[in-house]
Parts: sequence; C-alpha cells; structure tokens
Amino acid sequence: MARILFVVSSDAGHINQCIGPASYLQNDDHQVAFYAPKDISRRLWRAGFTQSYFCDPVAPMRLDPVRSERLSENLKDGHWSRLWLRSALLDDLQERIDRVFEVIGEFQPDVVATVSVAYEGAIAAQKAGLPWVTLTASLTPFIPELVAHEMKEQIDGWARERDAIVDDAGVKLSFRLTDVISPHANLAFTSSDLIGHKINPEFRRIGPSIPPGDRGDEPDFPWDRIRDDVPLIYMSLGYDTYNQPQVFQQVFEAVEGRDVQLICVSGLAQIAPEDVPSNVLLCEYAPQLLVLAASSMFITHGGATSVMESLFYGVPMLVSPLWKDQPHQAFFVDREKAGVRCELHHASPAVVWKHIESVLQSKKIKESVEKLQLAYKRYEGAAEAARFIAQLAEKTVV
Repeated sequence: MARILFVVSSDAGHINQCIGPASYLQNDDHQVAFYAPKDISRRLWRAGFTQSYFCDPVAPMRLDPVRSERLSENLKDGHWSRLWLRSALLDDLQERIDRVFEVIGEFQPDVVATVSVAYEGAIAAQKAGLPWVTLTASLTPFIPELVAHEMKEQIDGWARERDAIVDDAGVKLSFRLTDVISPHANLAFTSSDLIGHKINPEFRRIGPSIPPGDRGDEPDFPWDRIRDDVPLIYMSLGYDTYNQPQVFQQVFEAVEGRDVQLICVSGLAQIAPEDVPSNVLLCEYAPQLLVLAASSMFITHGGATSVMESLFYGVPMLVSPLWKDQPHQAFFVDREKAGVRCELHHASPAVVWKHIESVLQSKKIKESVEKLQLAYKRYEGAAEAARFIAQLAEKTVV
C-alpha cells in the first residue's frame, strides 16, 4: 500500500481538517505520517496515528492566555496584522523546508498532502520530485476580487521574499493570495452551494472534512450541565485568539438573564466567577463537533474549519473575524444568509443580543442554513480527499 505524508501548520484548524482524510487512508491500510512545526504527537496518538515528525521538539502546541490576549488585541491593527501574517507564513520557512525534505528521505512517502499555506510541504515535495496535493477549508481561494484587496495589500509587502525562497529551492510554484497551487490536485473542503461554481476552478470543491471517528482533541465535558429547555449557544474564538476579555464581557452581559445557555470556550483565560452569569458555562476546551451537533447557534471568529463544521451540523453563526482568512469566511456566511457578521469588540451588549436574537429567530437564516447543510451532507469530503490521494499514490507506487 501507499505511504502518505501530511504536512500541516501548527494551526489547530489545519490539523483538524487533515485528520479525516488521514483516518480514511489509514483505515484502508495505507501508511500515514504527519509533519508539523510543533510537536503534535500526543494529539495524533489520541486520534489513532503513531508516526509524526516535527521541527522543534521542545515546543509542543499549548495554550498561552497572555499571548492570546495580546495577539487578539494587536490583530485589530492593520499594519501589525500584516506583519504577523508574514511572520506566520515565512518565519523559519527555510528551516521547515529542510526538515520536511529530511522527513521525506526518512519516511519515503509516495504522495505529500499539504495544507495550502504550509509552503514547506509544497516546496520540499516539488524538490523531491514527488506528487503533492493541497488541502484547504479556507474560502480565500474563492473570494471575489473586490473582497480580496485587503489581503492583496497585506501580501504585497512580503510576496517577493516568499518568491525568493521558492527560487532558492530551485522549484517553481504559483499562488492564489496566500494559497499555494499544486499542479496535481487542489482539494477544498467546501461546496459550490456556498461559494459558487465559477471562481478558481483549480480548487475542486469536495465537501466538508469530518473524521469517521475521534480527531484526538476531545476533552472531558460536563454534559450533565447542559440544559435542554432553552437554545444552546456555543462560543469559541479560535485556538490562538481565544482570550478576548472585552468580547467575553460583551457577550456575557448580552445573554445574562435571557432564556438561552451559552457554552464559552475560555481556554486558560482568568475570568472571575462573579463575572460569569448563571446561564454561562465556561470550559477550557470543548469537543467542538459534539457541541455543535447540540447547538442552536455558534459565535465564532470565522476560522475556516469552524465555519465548515458549523455548516455541516446546520448551525447558524455570528461571525466576528479578526484577521487572515477569517473575513473571507464571514463574507460568504453573510452573503448566503447563514448567519450575521458582527465585530464583537466594537458592539455593545444590546447590539450583541440583537444579533443573537436575529440569528436564532430569522426564518431566512434558518432556511439558508438548512439548505447549506443539505449540500454539505451530500458529500464526504474527508473520504473523497482520501480517494484522490490514494489514486495519485497508485500512479507512483512501484
């Protein structure tokens, strides 16, 4: 059988969207390994994978409330967020390329499957003469030109630096904004029902990536404290930007005394018990897929994987994007009436509640989300991605 190397960033959403395809491949007796810049071996072991490689053995993924709060605040500044985007994609890129190239030599994969913003996967695979596939849940490849201008401005400052690294590696690559384009296959975990049929046909829309089993990040959860007599609202603001004290306060005040229950993923943020209304349940981390399946609404930062999962479970959203591709997910959610966009750090509790009410009560939003859920349920994106990757591997396996 084939050997498949998945190359992911340290972004939790990127790992999540790859667990499904990797699980299907492993279930079909293919040998699967992962590379990430940080040590994610514990997470992968819990999801059923035993082989992983990383660049920095002393830097496992971990929550950091101080970093998260500062990052969330700084990303509101356009200049700062532009520098951070460059840093997230290009810092230590040459070291990561070298490490993935070493991993290819050790693991001897037949195919490399890389998230579309993990440039090291594309460059190392191309350099090694291997076929490679991009995977993405991001809607950035499909945004209209008028919406893309802000990210274009962010990229303009460092695109030449990125291109120079590619040239130095002796390979040729093309990009669509932040996403690298594979000459072999580009697989997007979305549906044309959400994004349309015409924009960027290079990315094949294959449906959502939902794993067939555990994805390795499911913590214990107090299900006995969940009420079944009121709408359940789930709030998660991202792995890196979860600690947003001002947003917590605005949303807590908005729902206090209302006939709803809010599950808030607060990470390691220090929140005084007296600041938490009785109808709010705080948790460090939540089993997101299970919670979404029980929820009436999702308050989200607009992360690509979170939006994909919310649509799969038919949950309307209030999207409060901060940076990167999050505004692009918010654009499609708002355009297709799958929820509303609200900049929570600027909104008063009264405005927040008004948006919550509209999402929970709007017949138009309910109908739109049900339609999109039906579209997302028609496809098994994780299984489809596994089939594409296996077929590509079969052409290279001797």
